[in-house]
Amino acid sequence: MRKIIFCFMLVVAGMLLFTACGNGGTPAAPEAEATPAPEEPAATPEPAEVIPPPEVPDAPPEEAPLGRGIVVAIGSDPPAIGPARHNALVGFYMTAMTHNGLFRICAQTLESVPDLVSEWTAISDTVFEFTIHEGIPFHNGEIMTAYDVVASLEYVRTYAYASAAHRSAQSFEVVDEFTVRIDTGEPNSMLFVDLANQANFIMPRSLIEAGNDFNENPVGSGPFVFQDWQRGDSLYFTAFEEYFDAERRARIESVTFRVIPEGFTRTMALETGEIDYNVLLQASDINRMLDDPNMTVISVPGAQHNILYLNNDLPQFSTPYRRRAIGMAIDKEGMMLAAFDGTVNPTWVQGPEVFAGSTFEGVYSFDPEGALQLLEEHGVDPATMGFEIIASTPPRATMATVVQANLAAIGIPVTIIQQDVATTQQLLGDGDFEAAFMGFTQPSMLGYLRAKFHSSSIGTTNRSRVNNPELDALIDAAIAEVQSVEARIALTEQAVRLVNEHAYQIPTHMAMLTRAYNSNLVIPEHPATDFPLYLNMAFWVE
Repeated sequence: MRKIIFCFMLVVAGMLLFTACGNGGTPAAPEAEATPAPEEPAATPEPAEVIPPPEVPDAPPEEAPLGRGIVVAIGSDPPAIGPARHNALVGFYMTAMTHNGLFRICAQTLESVPDLVSEWTAISDTVFEFTIHEGIPFHNGEIMTAYDVVASLEYVRTYAYASAAHRSAQSFEVVDEFTVRIDTGEPNSMLFVDLANQANFIMPRSLIEAGNDFNENPVGSGPFVFQDWQRGDSLYFTAFEEYFDAERRARIESVTFRVIPEGFTRTMALETGEIDYNVLLQASDINRMLDDPNMTVISVPGAQHNILYLNNDLPQFSTPYRRRAIGMAIDKEGMMLAAFDGTVNPTWVQGPEVFAGSTFEGVYSFDPEGALQLLEEHGVDPATMGFEIIASTPPRATMATVVQANLAAIGIPVTIIQQDVATTQQLLGDGDFEAAFMGFTQPSMLGYLRAKFHSSSIGTTNRSRVNNPELDALIDAAIAEVQSVEARIALTEQAVRLVNEHAYQIPTHMAMLTRAYNSNLVIPEHPATDFPLYLNMAFWVE
């Protein structure tokens, strides 16, 4: 049998890897010809300052009593907390508290490693058998079997929110009480990544058949049990002491998530002890936190790619030269300085540049005069290109004001609309928007391309509503390449180059994971994807 390769290579590894995970496997027509890229690509900016996590002390022994609960500040309410009911980062925080997938994303390498699975076998390039651990308890006391796995994989496909992660598995069947067979239909290198996605988390078959609303009663097998959700205020979870994986069983009694939209208010709450962990430390407060001996601060490169989505169905964004002109007119460094005090790096690539398959070929540079000239060459009056930008957080509102000023300078009028995150997500999914700031994370470039640019993802994660058969074909070919990592990366790079040339969206920056927490609290795992938070691994040293 030929060797089947599923792992994806992370290129910036040095900053992202701290330890190793153990692992047992791993409607528009096509656009007109794109405007040629400038001869000199945008310069790579100097790296943002990195503040690595401290050395992790030994965790308490398994028999030690649970440490006191922690309070974690988040910036917005999740749109949903049940598996496959969202594709929002803050939603993933919650879903990973209560549920597991067959695989999980390793915090250190971003590879898919077994979670519920004890062993797996490749029967062929397209057929796989997965055996789960025996005796895995759900929160309701039932023991997980292969029937729960198949019922869950069928159930999640009734929700379109995260449908991109459903396409790799074409069929699934029970082999025996603890073994499932999955058929991808054709070779698919994304299967193991998808099986680690919250869109494929496992739930009790009995509750699925009973019509349980997993957004109100998210019963799973995860390290925490859901207790309460006060919308707009807080969510509360308690440790699941019967969690199947003793090494990853929760070491704290509970986790309370507090919704605190304002950055400085989160900082004050941490200083006064109202919260223990701020996962969204605003840039202007970094030095303040560093000067406090009672706080731990980290700021490390993340894989979240932040974007100004452009609705490509609309006439003002209907051609590559219109979109490129908009991007060329935006001072991204000035935007980062205004919104983040210059603590994050602007990006010009149409996907996360930290991953293998990224390329600067085809990108444009900051060139307002060139932007105006490009529109003049194509007979476009900038005044006819006005649009609205949705900003869902304070930093995004600041970014929007910079874009508004930059585009006004070349005659394009921009209006700013502020919405909450959940409403913005809904508007984006429905295509009921003109432009909007948002971030998106995947553990590989290929996963990002499939979610953001493949036409099959329109209405879910393809927010810019890109429909390009040539691009679809490149992405499909890369996904189908399971024999050679090098060949898959080469195809991925071709797709990124094409996307750069067409400029379907405006990349803004790569996020830094900038966080602060009580210095007596240990947070061992900080995935570059920013999800999950893996708070089951947190413990106190006081």
